Amino acid sequence: METAENKLTSWAALFCRIIVGAVFLYAGVLKAGDPAEFARAIGNYQILPSWAVPPAAIILPWVEISIGVALLAGFWIEGGSLFAAVLFSVFSVAVAFNLMRGLDISCGCFSSSAGKINWSYFLRDFLLMLMSVFVFVYDTCLDSPSRWVLSRFKK
Repeated sequence: METAENKLTSWAALFCRIIVGAVFLYAGVLKAGDPAEFARAIGNYQILPSWAVPPAAIILPWVEISIGVALLAGFWIEGGSLFAAVLFSVFSVAVAFNLMRGLDISCGCFSSSAGKINWSYFLRDFLLMLMSVFVFVYDTCLDSPSRWVLSRFKK
């Protein structure tokens, strides 16, 4: 029997999953549409070696789109939320690192017109990372496609 607390947790996990999925899908689609501009944004962070920037600018948007679709569709929730948590952790560290270095660069989060990095961007990414972890731990969507498929193989 499901308690009120469990039901509230399930609804909160669903809410977080939709938010995280929508953010990744939206950001990934915008970045995939202009990989050259996204490569400039990545390069401005001065973290990756220059040879790694172009492949990252091409691959990362499609990873974000995949995570967004998976979370929104309720398929591969565990993997999607885990990857989301890792990426948001990396984004948070990159923003904090460059704020501490005093770089005045564009975030590159959603488009080239995104604002300059600041501590609110760090906080946003950190909160989205926490939401991703919450989804990983508490999402109990038993009727999601991935759980249905996996249940057919468990005996």
